Amino acid sequence: MNIILFDEGREDLLPLTYTRPIAEFRCGILTLKEKWEKRWTEDQVSFLTADYLQKKYTANYGSDNLYVSANLLANNELAKAIKDLKLESALVDEEDRVLAFRTGSKLKIDDLEDIELEESVSYDKAYRRISYLWDVFSMNADELENDFELLTRGRKSQDLDPSNTVFGDRIFLEEGAKVRAAILNSESGPIYI
Repeated sequence: MNIILFDEGREDLLPLTYTRPIAEFRCGILTLKEKWEKRWTEDQVSFLTADYLQKKYTANYGSDNLYVSANLLANNELAKAIKDLKLESALVDEEDRVLAFRTGSKLKIDDLEDIELEESVSYDKAYRRISYLWDVFSMNADELENDFELLTRGRKSQDLDPSNTVFGDRIFLEEGAKVRAAILNSESGPIYI
């Protein structure tokens, strides 16, 4: 299945959206696109954005396309609800805002407002979205925690060099990363290298 992250409310996220789709924003350790990719490893994730950005950030279409609002911060419950959508249906929140929809149609960014689907599925659980620039910063600490958990769950960190001074125990070093003679303090938040 093709996952297409579509830009919504780009004007409220200027000037950052002048040069990239919303899904390329980083909030926490990962970009919004990477948060979805980590949850849907077998699917291809692409972008639906302004025409001038579409040349670099392309949309990949197929016969079954799952369009997801790029503003959404992925979580496992939301990802499952979106993945369970039937063809020609939409997932909407309590305010009747479209979070995602599934269709066989190949759409452009301007087509999204006029889309008509056969069914709407209500989603009443909590979710987070980036609507304004300050959301990227105000949600960053929580997203750092969520991403750290997502990236390190069930994995073992590479050993730290003894030349480091370490405070706290929430440090994860990926294979191949080298840190020497550094002060690493994870007492107020995780460190991922």
